[in-house]
Amino acid sequence: MGVVIRPLAPDENGEDKIEVVDFGSCGIIRCKRCRTYINPFVLWMDNGRRWRCNMCSMLNDVPSAYYCHLDNTGQRTDRMQVLK
Repeated sequence: MGVVIRPLAPDENGEDKIEVVDFGSCGIIRCKRCRTYINPFVLWMDNGRRWRCNMCSMLNDVPSAYYCHLDNTGQRTDRMQVLK
């Protein structure tokens, strides 16, 4: 038995496209302390201006290019936006 893993392989016909997040000019956002990538499990603070890392609890600033308001549940208002 064997397994072939190709994480960067081109899409095959009929496969669903993988959704990606466009961080824009600020690039991928990471925690200042532990360097964990921002992910769905971080806590948003100060109306979206800061986020708390879910790995080390460091409070990080959000770059102005990535800032977005929070809804009444504390989630970003653009979280369901689909990129084209």
